[in-house]
Amino acid sequence: MRRKEVWYAVIGGFVGAVVAIAAGWVLPTGAQTEVKDAEFDFITCRGINVVHSKGSFPSLIMRVNAETGGGEITVYDKDGSISVFIRDNVGGEVTVYGQDLNGRVIMDSDKHGGRVRVYGNDNISGASMVNDEYGGMVGVVGKDRKGVVYISHHEEGGMVTVHDKDAQKGATMGMNEYGGVFAVYDDAFKTRALMGVGEYGPQIRVYGNDGRPSVNMANDVYGGHIAVFGNGGKGGAAIGNYKNGGGHVTVYGKDSKRAASMTNAEHGGQINVSGSDGKVRGGLGVNKFGNGWVSTWDKKGDRLNTLK
Repeated sequence: MRRKEVWYAVIGGFVGAVVAIAAGWVLPTGAQTEVKDAEFDFITCRGINVVHSKGSFPSLIMRVNAETGGGEITVYDKDGSISVFIRDNVGGEVTVYGQDLNGRVIMDSDKHGGRVRVYGNDNISGASMVNDEYGGMVGVVGKDRKGVVYISHHEEGGMVTVHDKDAQKGATMGMNEYGGVFAVYDDAFKTRALMGVGEYGPQIRVYGNDGRPSVNMANDVYGGHIAVFGNGGKGGAAIGNYKNGGGHVTVYGKDSKRAASMTNAEHGGQINVSGSDGKVRGGLGVNKFGNGWVSTWDKKGDRLNTLK
């Protein structure tokens, strides 16, 4: 009796398997080639390849990256080239490719936030919108990386930078702690001209080939002034306001020591002439009585003669 029950169970299981296969419930590999519609609640697998009925290569691949553990989706065009690539990479990443992989769009994120980068058919030129440590930034790059424009934000405010076709000399508009700044650079990235706002008001500077200021127009604690410098910053002349509220004109020698000056002194105008050591040797002016005077000094600074 026991043996008969075993045979009934074997025969019953075999019949049930045949019925299940015929009904399409259990499909061994290669057992069904025609297309059928089906509904599933969940599918658990390591990857899915979708192949076009008329092609030998996949049209869509979904898989798990073995190195990162994140998901990946790759979409191919009719010629087998990648057209869309989606993956997990420090957040989501989507890449759209042009024909023959020339030109692409990348949307992703990094530690500062979202990014969008667009490349031309040369895979170099294009535009980008990203975030850095100070905020948003937009960059535009010309063909072969020639010509660059950046619109960005730094710790003092907004900034716009423009480079020439060689991506070297250019100009910058930005902000400092006192206000707006406009700077022009040469091909060695040295500042050649600067216009902006300083501690005491507007200022304009022009730089020589040695990188030193050659002309400076600005405001200082006493008011406006203009300074002109020689090569290497030596020598020059200055026009400005003196501490007593009057104007002054000062001329310097090549050693940058004062050679002559015209100022407003306590009682009126005054002219001083200095020696090579910068010490005053002669002067003329107005005394407290309203009378003119002329004086000379020796190299020790002792007064020699005075005419009143």
